[in-house]
Amino acid sequence: MSDKEFVETLEKAVLGDMNAIYIILKEYEGLITKKSIIYGVFDEDCKAVIESKVIESIKKFKIFH
Repeated sequence: MSDKEFVETLEKAVLGDMNAIYIILKEYEGLITKKSIIYGVFDEDCKAVIESKVIESIKKFKIFH
């Protein structure tokens, strides 16, 4: 995804577009999964918490033009 595409997707996500939020989560899925490994074991609950926090954070963003 190019920088321009990411900005456009993020702007849509900030406005509440759930598809755009899903695209962002998919873009960072590898990193989220990596950070969901606790003591060498993947933790699905941890991944869900991280995804939830990402969504909450996106909703707090402000769009400036």
